Amino acid sequence: LLWKLTGEFKSSLPSVDPMGLLDLSTGDYAEPLLDFLGVRRHQLPTLVSAGVRVGALTQSAAALCCLPVGLPVISGAGDGQAAGLGAGIRGAGEAYLNLGTALVSGVLSEDYRTDLSFRSLFAATPACDAAKKLPPYFLETDLKGGTFTFDWLCERLLELPPSERPAQLRRLAQAAASLPPGAQGLMLVPYWNGVMNPYWDDDASGVLVGLLGHHGQAHVYRAIVEGLALEQRLHTGAVEASAGPIDGLVCMGGLSETPWIRQLFADALNKPIVAAESREATCLGAGILAACGVGVFTRSGDAIEAMTRRGERHLPGAQAGRYAELFEVYQGLYPALRQAQRRLAALRH
Repeated sequence: LLWKLTGEFKSSLPSVDPMGLLDLSTGDYAEPLLDFLGVRRHQLPTLVSAGVRVGALTQSAAALCCLPVGLPVISGAGDGQAAGLGAGIRGAGEAYLNLGTALVSGVLSEDYRTDLSFRSLFAATPACDAAKKLPPYFLETDLKGGTFTFDWLCERLLELPPSERPAQLRRLAQAAASLPPGAQGLMLVPYWNGVMNPYWDDDASGVLVGLLGHHGQAHVYRAIVEGLALEQRLHTGAVEASAGPIDGLVCMGGLSETPWIRQLFADALNKPIVAAESREATCLGAGILAACGVGVFTRSGDAIEAMTRRGERHLPGAQAGRYAELFEVYQGLYPALRQAQRRLAALRH
């Protein structure tokens, strides 16, 4: 994209690292991988830091984008890393949590760590903050079946036309809010799109267990929310075991706009949850990189202070103990069913 905009064949470390061709311990391309794939360095973009000017908008790009010729173009980052910056995550001990189509969370680490419980990325730290050669790392967890699971509920199970889905989801959310923790014995494991960390199993599938005659649509809705929250507890606890304690999470994304759901996550994770004021934290993170890149701010901390805000804070409440009991059940479900799911996967076709 930077090449098309500026004519400069460059890209930032946090944009390139998801390609899987970097040695994250050195911040350079991994020669053994390049040799194995038959890729040469001249075929790959020159690596730069995030938040630096890589060039200016060319005449052809300016015409396509309806922007001025010569406009500075600043190196960015991946969506998750940018979201962490836009959420105002500055150091270890605090994570961001995107409650969107996928559930994605990340925490900063000064040290390069590897673990099956997360994937390691370069953080979207602007070059102006560079106290050392490499930026900090972002330890990211990812559940592909986030609010996608609600899409499945509306489209496949309830068979609603698109125009009716938002209103029905609001009605279900209102009804689910009045149900007790545990959805009266219904539990869901939200592996509708397989599972990445910590199991890395494409054969994994969703689980709905405990169905009884009194369960209805609202119970399924609440079971989805609780399944997402308990899965995030699994992720967050695994990251803490490797990288140290996480004191709280800043949440964003469509599901985070509902106060009772934010409180449920605080109870289920037994950690404070703070709402990010901006609905578009990823775009805001890109804006922070741009502001630093053109010199509006000389430190990302100043940019974060000026450009980000936080909303309502939720502390773990009276239901935290019940969710701890539910988590004891939840964390054993997938391991108990893993072999059966693999056999089912082989029989799908």
